[in-house]
Amino acid sequence: MSKIAFTIGPLDADQGAGLTVATAGWARALASLGGTQMTVFGRNPGKPVEKSLWEGVAVRMRGKPAGRLGELDLGLRSAIAAEHPAIIHSHGLWLAHQYSAWQAAKGAGIPRLVSPHGHLDAWALGRGRLKKAIAWRLYQRASLNAATCLHALHEGEVSAIRAVGLNNPVCVIPNGVGEAVASGGPAPWQSIFPPDAKILLFLGRITHQKGAVDLVRAWGRIARDPMILREKWKLALVGWPDPDVVGRVQTEIADNAMNDSVQIFDAQHGTAKANCFAGASAFILPSRSEGLPVAILEAWSYGLPVAMTAACNLPIGFAEGAAVEVGLEPVALAVGLKDFLSLPGAKLRALGSRGRQLTQTLFSWEYVAKQMMEVYSWCRKQSPAPATMRFP
Repeated sequence: MSKIAFTIGPLDADQGAGLTVATAGWARALASLGGTQMTVFGRNPGKPVEKSLWEGVAVRMRGKPAGRLGELDLGLRSAIAAEHPAIIHSHGLWLAHQYSAWQAAKGAGIPRLVSPHGHLDAWALGRGRLKKAIAWRLYQRASLNAATCLHALHEGEVSAIRAVGLNNPVCVIPNGVGEAVASGGPAPWQSIFPPDAKILLFLGRITHQKGAVDLVRAWGRIARDPMILREKWKLALVGWPDPDVVGRVQTEIADNAMNDSVQIFDAQHGTAKANCFAGASAFILPSRSEGLPVAILEAWSYGLPVAMTAACNLPIGFAEGAAVEVGLEPVALAVGLKDFLSLPGAKLRALGSRGRQLTQTLFSWEYVAKQMMEVYSWCRKQSPAPATMRFP
């Protein structure tokens, strides 16, 4: 049996948001293939592990280090080595677990993969630039250079990896998604919006990166449009809030008297999240930067029509008629959003149907997990390079 060790920062989705959800999906999918033993090392101080998120996976919780970038958890290095894994796979950058995984792999001669999850994209590098520049010089560049393979979620991420001077082999494999979870309870907006309202759902971190402020400003431009009013469209923002951004969103809602058509809701998990997708009529993600958003894959799995920006890095959605493209800035976003919501019902259903088909084939967890196992085999020099590999 092959032992695979994952390292990640937060094990809790309320802290790690989409990265944690995606990493947990990878862990569950690889564990389900058989012949593998998954162990995930992460931190979750003061809270029990969310069992449904890490079902079938051995989790080793560690307390949070005393500081941020740069504190090295030497105990984590020893804990990883004690598992004697055949592969070490780290998820996300700029945190101490990445360094510890590098040291554990180097000390035992273990192949190591790193999944940046979009953290090397130009927009992402511009956020907290100084701290990241220091970490890059101290350890992050050397750690990535030493990796056996880097994992890109799409071809554009390969370009981002090369742009920062990394010449490692790179595998290109998208995130996956499971089948839609059966729902049955009320969505969180049930007692707020009219029962016959059509819900445009935004689900994810309520941040500038995800376009939350732009979305509400765009909504303010179309909220009183006769078509929007006639069709009773409402906007629900569900997710993990950035305090500063949520304050700006709330101000936009109040200043434009939109409380009757826009509401913010806390992050939802498990069945509660399923109720959100099941209760929505369409999905929107106007992101400025993404790795590959699991929320869009989830929306497709529920058959929802999707509007998204090109920065969501899912061009196949446009090519296959599963999504429509909207702009980044409020004016362009408002135009695209109105056009999207004005589509006939049959057209919207067709968009959602094509999205569901994609999640059952190219984005199924079984399909992408098998591709990752081929990469692991190549890293261990047990098989030739698979078709997902890209070499400089």
